[in-house]
Amino acid sequence: MADRDPHVAAALAEAGTPEPRVLEPGFAALIRIIVGQQVSTASAAAILARLETTLRDRLRRYGKARERYGLIHADVRLANLLVHGGETRVIDFDDCGWGWFLYDVATAFSFVEDHPKVPDWTAAWLEGYRRVRALPAEDAHEIPTFIMLRR
Repeated sequence: MADRDPHVAAALAEAGTPEPRVLEPGFAALIRIIVGQQVSTASAAAILARLETTLRDRLRRYGKARERYGLIHADVRLANLLVHGGETRVIDFDDCGWGWFLYDVATAFSFVEDHPKVPDWTAAWLEGYRRVRALPAEDAHEIPTFIMLRR
């Protein structure tokens, strides 16, 4: 750009070449890039730090009691569900491990978490889940925490 625009060339000459921003590939880097383009990098860093602190605090308060934390699939999205004869089966257990049970519902919304129907889908999930097992309102209240954690 400096070759084509004398104003950019003058600014570059005065300020010097900026350091490259090298980030690990993945969703977190993408979010940092997007937020960084919307606000200053200092503001973006502050936003992300506040988000991380909020998630850590909420998860700490939520706790790891037996009824909330244990062995989970950790990737229950459409690509990992098989439907046959009216029955649904989960496949692909390579992400399986220890985590919060509600993390599995968050994985169901991977790649569509900003869709306007997510509240309706969450309500439908809760209705179906509660046909089989009780889920206290305080637990259901944390579903958005796990959706954000997944991203």
